[in-house]
Amino acid sequence: MNGKRDFRYDPLYRVIDLTEEIGFIEGTFKSLFDRLKGINNLGIIPEILEMARYPKYEHHLGTVYQINCLLDSVDKNIIPGTYRIPLKLSALVLHVGHLPFTYSTERALLLASSLGADDRDTKTKKYVKKRVEKTLQQANFDKEEQQEHLEKLFSLENYKLLYRYFSCQIFLDNWGKIRNKYVLKDEAKETILRNLIDHKNDGYRYLELTNKVDFVQRDALYFGTVRLDLSPKHLYGQGLLEDITD
Repeated sequence: MNGKRDFRYDPLYRVIDLTEEIGFIEGTFKSLFDRLKGINNLGIIPEILEMARYPKYEHHLGTVYQINCLLDSVDKNIIPGTYRIPLKLSALVLHVGHLPFTYSTERALLLASSLGADDRDTKTKKYVKKRVEKTLQQANFDKEEQQEHLEKLFSLENYKLLYRYFSCQIFLDNWGKIRNKYVLKDEAKETILRNLIDHKNDGYRYLELTNKVDFVQRDALYFGTVRLDLSPKHLYGQGLLEDITD
């Protein structure tokens, strides 16, 4: 180990090493991550159960930690080198689009989008739709796929994905800085967007897995039920990854 080791204390993993990617993304977009520190990951639950309270930022950092564990556990035949930086960046921007009270607020926003007196789009729906459509276009979804995404979102079938479209918008607004830092090609932009919102994409499935691995363990810790200690070596074995990408 050369030089000073940079890390953060974490209630679940004890310490999380701060990678170069974490340092750059969180340092460059500091206000975005400071905002996550004021959002409770469990929404309105702490209003009923006080101990069930931890910031969205803590879960964000835990998900990034799990992505790095996954990449350390599998070889480049499973996740090629060209997809590794985009996957790390996808994890880093995954949660930045969350609204206060998380899914409760996001569901309420979509409900408000449908409160018009006639068939015309409300101002709220136009606001949401504009941002979602831009993301879908930048990710090169065809017209049929774009319509499917919109219908599932506004019907509330996929309301829990709304924050991801907002995360995509924030990513797109800052794509130039990220591209220049990591000398990425434009194809990487589409890869990152699809990692965030395309359920048919392997990167999306990896993010879903690592996201769940963190919040299941972290929720158990804060609810005071049981402390889970899951080894990345067993979590991210080749058989499991093959199952989730089939």
